[in-house]
Amino acid sequence: MIIAFSVLGFIIFGFIVSVIVVSAIMWDRFFCRPSEKHIQASLNDPNHIKFKDVILSSSEKLEALPHEEVYIQSRDNLKLFGRFYNEHKDKTIIFVQGANSYALHSFAYLALAFLSKGYNVLLPDSRAQGRSEGVHLTYGAKEKEDLQLWIDYLKSQGVETILLYGMSMGARTCALLSDQNMGVKVDAIICDSGFISGESLVGNFQKNFHMPGFIGGILKWNAKRILGLDMKEKSTDHIKKTTIPMLFIHGKEDKVVSYNESIYAHEICGSNKSILLVDGFGHTTSCYNEEILKQIFTFIEKQERF
Repeated sequence: MIIAFSVLGFIIFGFIVSVIVVSAIMWDRFFCRPSEKHIQASLNDPNHIKFKDVILSSSEKLEALPHEEVYIQSRDNLKLFGRFYNEHKDKTIIFVQGANSYALHSFAYLALAFLSKGYNVLLPDSRAQGRSEGVHLTYGAKEKEDLQLWIDYLKSQGVETILLYGMSMGARTCALLSDQNMGVKVDAIICDSGFISGESLVGNFQKNFHMPGFIGGILKWNAKRILGLDMKEKSTDHIKKTTIPMLFIHGKEDKVVSYNESIYAHEICGSNKSILLVDGFGHTTSCYNEEILKQIFTFIEKQERF
């Protein structure tokens, strides 16, 4: 009997330790500043490895072009960094990165394409990523405030018309602002591989890695307790009220965010809208499809006529 209780106690202790370890890993994975090692490793994951050469070569080309290194202050006193490629054109695009990414890698290929089309480009590092200060990512809650401050910065530079292009968390960030008066004319918002809520992102993660539901529950509880985040807040509550044209892009091989989230966001969107579902591409990689890139510019050009 004593042995049986000892074994049971050991099993329970092991289970508790496992839950604590897994919860800590997930907290670090979701909410903490990504390490340089993680960023470099992401280039070699199955989703990005086939595009690694073009990502690195594009990043090198973009970094070598003349640009201003810009800093602004967030509302909670973080110094935020951005690269501004000011071609003194009347069109400016802001790229908004996803979680656990490097903005230069994520958008260099697209930024070069937009520069060639006569756009100014603003490429900020989101809080807690790259050269911006901060410890925690907030999945749009604080990032949307930061994005508005970047828009205010552009307005102070005489910019009157912008485009927004967000990937993953960046797409959600743009969507959360989509029904707000941003103080400038927004020709279009492009949401690439976006998710509707933090809750749906965690749910998809649990499904892909076959994790029990209570692990996600602990993560969401900690997000509320430590960061004050409501993981249930839905970007679609804003998308359905927007008047800004929106383009939704999603790779059908996405293992991070289900493309059904973009389908639903497109269906509920209250403005002029379009959706591109891309066979054979995964999370945030659809832009490397030349045909998709052409369709992005076609959509934008249609909106700019009005």
